[in-house]
Amino acid sequence: MTEQALPYAWPQIGDIVQNHDGGRPPPVDDLRGQAFDWTTDTHERCRLVFDGKGQATWQFADTPPQPVAPEVFAVRPGLYFVDFIAAHDRHCSHSLVLDVRQGRALHIEVHAPAQDVPAGLLERIAQRGSWSAVDVVFRQGRWAEAAPAFTRTTALVGQHYRYRYSDTHVYDHIYLSPRYYSWFCHHGPDAGLGDFEECDYLLIAPGLVLVCWREKLIPCVGVTIEDLDAMRSIGKIFGADAYTHETANRTVGAEMSLVATFSSP
Repeated sequence: MTEQALPYAWPQIGDIVQNHDGGRPPPVDDLRGQAFDWTTDTHERCRLVFDGKGQATWQFADTPPQPVAPEVFAVRPGLYFVDFIAAHDRHCSHSLVLDVRQGRALHIEVHAPAQDVPAGLLERIAQRGSWSAVDVVFRQGRWAEAAPAFTRTTALVGQHYRYRYSDTHVYDHIYLSPRYYSWFCHHGPDAGLGDFEECDYLLIAPGLVLVCWREKLIPCVGVTIEDLDAMRSIGKIFGADAYTHETANRTVGAEMSLVATFSSP
């Protein structure tokens, strides 16, 4: 018996970002009227200023201030997830973790390709050092001298979680190692599909882990904060269509449940 070919193309970013916000809390306006200035670990100056109307200006290094329209979510008291698209580049997105209590920030800058990239994974790895077509840069910074750095963590490794983004979108994530995880879609645009991807994990606070995963078949990135106490995930999905290069960016949220734990052999 031979397997049937898929009756459709692999879902693209415009399909994936739909209906992924059923478990996401509403945005907050806690930061309106506030300004945050910090210096990164690579000595760039960052400034994010919120006005009173939900808009903001973003300045990085020596670039002029740019107007942005951020979405802000309270993760825990004093901890916020902030997300926006670059003012003049739809292929660039910014995600920030602002730790107001400790005076520190984590900046994740993502660039989706605006043109074709090598389709062969071996060729892509040889050229980029990664099988993903998306560029991700992590920058840490602080505005309080004593603020500690965010550290990499293995807190999720060896755990299998189910994510219910909505009644129609359910995925499993299996965190395999400090560099890789696997996903499978039960319900949603990827139903019946799964893959094995690169990812990074950073500890935001006890029981709070930031995960950044990068897909290889489409230029797509997820930046999510997993709250292992509240069992919820808050973050965003950003990427480009592999054929048209049009981008999409959506904030997402899911209810989590632990399916299983396992140990390395």
